[in-house]
Amino acid sequence: MKRIKAILPWSGGEAFEYIEVREHWAERLGGDGRFLPDRVGIYGDAGVPASSVEEFVDEASRFFLREMAVRSARVRRMAGTGHFEPHELEELLTAQRHRQSWAIYFTENGGLPMPDSPDGRRGVIPCSSMRNHGVGWLRGGERIETWLLTARKPGEEWDMDSDVGHESAHAAFAPVPLFVEPGVMENVPFSLADVRDLKELRPEHLVRLLYFYSELAVVAIRGESRPTHTRLPIGDPEEVFGLVAISEELFPDSGFAQAKRACERANAHFDLEESDAIFDLATPVLRLLPRLNVFVNAVAPPTVEDLKDAVKLAAA
Repeated sequence: MKRIKAILPWSGGEAFEYIEVREHWAERLGGDGRFLPDRVGIYGDAGVPASSVEEFVDEASRFFLREMAVRSARVRRMAGTGHFEPHELEELLTAQRHRQSWAIYFTENGGLPMPDSPDGRRGVIPCSSMRNHGVGWLRGGERIETWLLTARKPGEEWDMDSDVGHESAHAAFAPVPLFVEPGVMENVPFSLADVRDLKELRPEHLVRLLYFYSELAVVAIRGESRPTHTRLPIGDPEEVFGLVAISEELFPDSGFAQAKRACERANAHFDLEESDAIFDLATPVLRLLPRLNVFVNAVAPPTVEDLKDAVKLAAA
């Protein structure tokens, strides 16, 4: 693993970059890096000892041995539900690894600094619930590039499950769109439970819809249960039903009718380990994500027509 001087693209600050990290992890996985993101970089501030980064890389190597065994088992179980053609699910999970780079950022005391960008060329959008996670971006002409940014919580050690397992899954097959503003995810007035017709959809509703898609994909493949009534990242059962109803109308014949029946049977309470209901809910999401990932680097959410057109064009 080499260390070189670098400029952080999302802030313009100076740092050290540790390269060939993905290759190291793939080698430790016996050469099987199919569920890892294509582009992984580790960045460290000048005051961060190289030994700290090396210890993290070794610990993450051991974690990935367990993590990938779980993902492989979940993929086999999900593929066995009959929802997918042979090898279809694995292709859905491995064909999008290029969409978003994963940047693991070592700051001296943890946390994810919010850079100033007077020229509006770069910046960071923090996660609404995990402020040490976010999306970094850099504008070059008409083109925008994004990074899924991961730091440890201030004053705490790295959380392998959250900082490595969850984040690596996002970067590998369910990238987080740039347009996901924290305020939209925190505000109840934009709940999908309140939408009765597609004409009522506001941009904020579409932000929640697409962000929840990425979260549902990750928790389904990882078997990642949350401390909510639903056991999902969507804590309100009514919003789960709202998401399914909106999705069925937006994307007819995509599988959301079966997802709706699964939600009704489970009463929107999902046991991610014992029940296959989460697979019914996540199947249409996983099929849609490759088509919707074209919006990952967009600064504003797509319109309803944009979404429909993206799915139609991809299916043509």
